[in-house]
Amino acid sequence: MASFVSDGLNIAFNAVGWGDPVLLIHGFAANRNQAWRSSGWFDLLDAAGLDYAAMDNRGHGESDKPREPEAYAIDKMARDVINFLDYLEAKQANIVAHSMGAMISLALMRDFPDRFKSAVLCGVGETMLEERDRRKAMAEALTTSDTSTVKDETALSFRAFAESTGSDMAALAACIQCARPPVDRDVLGNIGIPVMVVTGSEDELSGKPEPLAALIPGAKAVTIDGATHHTIMADPEFKAVVCDFLGIGVPVDEAEEDRWKR
Repeated sequence: MASFVSDGLNIAFNAVGWGDPVLLIHGFAANRNQAWRSSGWFDLLDAAGLDYAAMDNRGHGESDKPREPEAYAIDKMARDVINFLDYLEAKQANIVAHSMGAMISLALMRDFPDRFKSAVLCGVGETMLEERDRRKAMAEALTTSDTSTVKDETALSFRAFAESTGSDMAALAACIQCARPPVDRDVLGNIGIPVMVVTGSEDELSGKPEPLAALIPGAKAVTIDGATHHTIMADPEFKAVVCDFLGIGVPVDEAEEDRWKR
């Protein structure tokens, strides 16, 4: 396992090449292998001959897992990404990020705008603009020994997802309990790189992409028919629109065929 140190924590990663990469940032309760390798993204970018990089966010996958909620402040998680790019000696990157990874990406574009060329934000949409606080329900769902007592269906779905990825429930509970500032609409209006906001038609957690995209100058909104919050990364249509957005020439079906031959 390759790793680097950020803020005293060991952060696990995969990287191909040492140029400016396509930077893959996974969501809450996921990890780099589940989100990007298993869904075919590593194979796709290999077939395209592109440099790419993916790390396990702190508290996830093979990275270190602090138990204090304050360790998961969005600025600290964003700084891990910048430290990753510095470790790779990458000047800039194209972001492809899902859910929590997209939230981290907004902080990155706010604080380090010169480090990024473009961003695909998937698994986020209009609900990011609403003031809803599920932190307590999510933490309870992740740590309870009796899930029959949990009434929040979204929290239950993330408990099931976290179990499927073999996640550390205590670390995830700490992560979800960290206060997240509301989305700053002024920050969205100052983003100066090409952005695409993508959700699945069956992603009730994210909602529609248009209201969020409308606040980012020039941003494109895309809905992937039939995709859910957790299936969108593996969806061939999602891969096709991202390849088109990034100017990647490899046909998605060719990459998919190569994946299944391995």
